[in-house]
Amino acid sequence: MKKSFILTTVVLATVVGLSGCMSHSGKMVMAPIQIDDNAKIDTSSKQRVSGESCRSRIFMFPWGESQDRVNFAIKDAIANGHKKGLKGDTLVNTTVEITSTGMMMYSKNCLVVEGNLTFK
Repeated sequence: MKKSFILTTVVLATVVGLSGCMSHSGKMVMAPIQIDDNAKIDTSSKQRVSGESCRSRIFMFPWGESQDRVNFAIKDAIANGHKKGLKGDTLVNTTVEITSTGMMMYSKNCLVVEGNLTFK
């Protein structure tokens, strides 16, 4: 019985030690940029909306969006704008931020997109 416990412990430690993770945040179809570093983004605009795409993990087991997280966050931001009564299909003056929170065996990682909703 002691041998099986040691063997199980070694196998479990090897599996956990060799496990890893990879994430693919998504693809940007169009990403207009502003070259002027001194230019400020107007965050007080009434057209300002935000959306997020989150991925959680308990122990080693993840759930949530794992691919095209940027696209999910953009679609969420546009949908949130429509819920507020705003019209548009594109985000401009966009910021992208990754937020992470975690406690012991639980963690949550969100990709947050914020921008001004407008038409193409």
